[in-house]
Amino acid sequence: MCIYPDDPSTSHHLPHQAAHQQLPKKRTVLKKELGFISITALVLNCMLASAIFVAPALILQYSGSIGLSLLLWLVGGVITTLASLCYLELALLVKKSGSTFVYIKEAYSFGRTKPWMEGVGSLISFLMVWTDLMIIEPASSAIGYLSLGHYLCRPFFIDCQEMPPYAVKMFALFVLSKYNYYYSHVTFKGIL
Repeated sequence: MCIYPDDPSTSHHLPHQAAHQQLPKKRTVLKKELGFISITALVLNCMLASAIFVAPALILQYSGSIGLSLLLWLVGGVITTLASLCYLELALLVKKSGSTFVYIKEAYSFGRTKPWMEGVGSLISFLMVWTDLMIIEPASSAIGYLSLGHYLCRPFFIDCQEMPPYAVKMFALFVLSKYNYYYSHVTFKGIL
């Protein structure tokens, strides 16, 4: 966190003037610490996560040919690139921290032009963040852990056409519990 004075012109008073005036109020601002490498790693993690290991077989199975499946991957990549460029433009236009919440709130704030729709942006952005927190992220994590459990379980059931679903879920639960144990110890190491 960085602390900056609200008014930069008041930060260089003469010593005899400082006794007559109050100190300037300070505001807290988040530091911009994500660089090109960090952002690239974050985007690759979000895009490639576990779906890259599950989706190719399904796409190939339902498309019927390698060429069509590669074309579908290419179209998906172009759509993802265009979406990330739109997100980048929002980040450059809205110079506030808060990511999706702030972008949606600013995009749907009609209070300046339509006073009767003043709270719509806040409501839509709250609903988006709530949906992301309660539905999208847990479902994404569940799919990731189940696909990891599937890959960890496969060597034990080589001869079986279908793996027992409880075995896959147990492997996924084991990996999740180990991850949570490690993450909680690393996070709270300096606090406790």
